[in-house]
Amino acid sequence: MNVVVHQPYFLPWIGYFSKLFYADKFIVLDDVNYPAHQLINRTKIINPQGEVMWVTLPIGEHIYTKIKDINLASLPYKEIDKHRERDKINRTLKSSYSKARFFKSNITAIENILTDSFNNSDLLSEINVSIIVHIMNLLELKTPQIIYSSQFQTTNDATDRIISLCKKNQCDTLITGSGGLEKHDWDKMSDNEINTCVQYYYENHPTYYQTRRTQLGFERALSIVDCIFNEGIEYTKSLITDVKYKPVIYKQAKLLI
Repeated sequence: MNVVVHQPYFLPWIGYFSKLFYADKFIVLDDVNYPAHQLINRTKIINPQGEVMWVTLPIGEHIYTKIKDINLASLPYKEIDKHRERDKINRTLKSSYSKARFFKSNITAIENILTDSFNNSDLLSEINVSIIVHIMNLLELKTPQIIYSSQFQTTNDATDRIISLCKKNQCDTLITGSGGLEKHDWDKMSDNEINTCVQYYYENHPTYYQTRRTQLGFERALSIVDCIFNEGIEYTKSLITDVKYKPVIYKQAKLLI
């Protein structure tokens, strides 16, 4: 039983979806502290000038706040109208990707995904997960079973937390990206009969056509919408499911580090 344990990113990049494609279960890591300046409430796109820009959902300061407790309806430092912010994001996507080849055929679907996700919850974690699930459905990808880590009692130690979550959810194989290799004791995982598979998507990021980057060169790890608007649904799906991105077992992965 393959599992991905990951924080819920906002409109995440294509590699995030590729990991989930190979997973039977997705444990949303929502009971850890909000990581400032990460990807919980922001993502990267290309602006009308062809430059990389952040699309950010303002949520105020959240030092020592659990991800699961970030509620857009009751922010402690500033008022926010989540629908106004959603509409602002939609306008930004339109101005940035209006010239992209598959913009017209997909903008309504993306707008509907954002509208539905923002309407159904005030919790940032749930909004993010809803967006992720909707996009997987749009791409006609199998969606793993969604589980929230906050449903379980776990330890503060990062490796022990993963081991506990895997065992409590009957998962024997963890899928991780190469960026997380230094965060855990993988030998301890093995000692607890949990296999580890590593996906090297970022290092082998596919190059696709980006409308506004023909002179500046390809930019990787942008929001999934960049690929959808530039290359369409079918091609985006093919980049996610390509067998060359299939995770490899950790013993083999160590030879690649």
